[in-house]
Amino acid sequence: MIKYEVKTVNSTIYVSLNTKYPNERALLNYEGDSSTISNFRQFLENAYGAFGHTIGQATTAIDLHYAMSNQQQFEARLIEGQDLVTKYDPEIPDGAVT
Repeated sequence: MIKYEVKTVNSTIYVSLNTKYPNERALLNYEGDSSTISNFRQFLENAYGAFGHTIGQATTAIDLHYAMSNQQQFEARLIEGQDLVTKYDPEIPDGAVT
């Protein structure tokens, strides 16, 4: 599982994916204030993942981490699943053109 704490001016919500692998897709889960979730969901579903596609309602740990790390309108902190994003190997061979 990967889980983020997201703080806004008025509340804190949690966004998570129930996944064991960096590239395994799973539905996004939200916990907390419903109006904050609604605003954040609108942002996140249209945010870009690591390889340039939008997040939508389901994503991978790598794409969620990329979207959370590259946004500036919310204060997001990784609180669970750091190993999913620090030990990720994209399996791109040396010398490959990407």
